[in-house]
Amino acid sequence: FDGALARATGQASRLGAFMDSVFDRAGEGVVYVGIAAACVAVDFDAGSVLAASAMAAAFMVSYVRAKSESLGYTPGSRMASIGLAPREVRIVLLTVGLILTSLGGGIALLDDGLLSQSDAWFLGRPALAATLILITTLAAITAIQRIVHVVRQSSSKEHQ
Repeated sequence: FDGALARATGQASRLGAFMDSVFDRAGEGVVYVGIAAACVAVDFDAGSVLAASAMAAAFMVSYVRAKSESLGYTPGSRMASIGLAPREVRIVLLTVGLILTSLGGGIALLDDGLLSQSDAWFLGRPALAATLILITTLAAITAIQRIVHVVRQSSSKEHQ
């Protein structure tokens, strides 16, 4: 959003684009590390592995874009439109998944009407796991789609 705002207001710069990209990655990484830490804290080891895999797949999407652009493939923001799960889609999926995770624990009650924190977290695990699997899968597909795009560009340039 901030990069788009800078472009729309005529205040975009190369340094700003660089900083925007760096802080986007850092922010995304912090969220996944937080999810992994929370999973470790409640003995949900599979969740911490899924959070790490989602982060790795998401970072591959960004890396493929950055590397391709640095080598002159798909300049500008055109690479951002390639693939099923660019950053905006991943953020929406993660937000919805975290809301569903919290609701999983919030709508079920024990006999005495109270849930312990670990019980509430346990009930939200399927939503979190499904969300992280979906992000991992879609991000991996997106990275592959972008790689294929670069390979096709490379092939067409070599034949010209």
